Amino acid sequence: MPDQTLIKFVKEYLKKGYTIDQIGQALVEKGWTNEQVNEAMDFVESMDRIGGPVPSRKKSIGKALKTKIIPIVVVIIIILVIVFMFFM
Repeated sequence: MPDQTLIKFVKEYLKKGYTIDQIGQALVEKGWTNEQVNEAMDFVESMDRIGGPVPSRKKSIGKALKTKIIPIVVVIIIILVIVFMFFM
């Protein structure tokens, strides 16, 4: 059974007009795992308790993660190149 806090959050923000992807991204950014978020969203979709159809979503909620990791990796590579050139 998914976390009740997540279920309540998903239902509340769907009612406010947010998309599944926006809600998922916000939850991942707040520290919930993709697995926890997907489980809660699947539960809400299956129960259909929000009074209407739930927008479809992609199974992966990794967009927020990618937008943070890629710039960090690029900065690390640049720093490594500069350090390597300095010591050569």
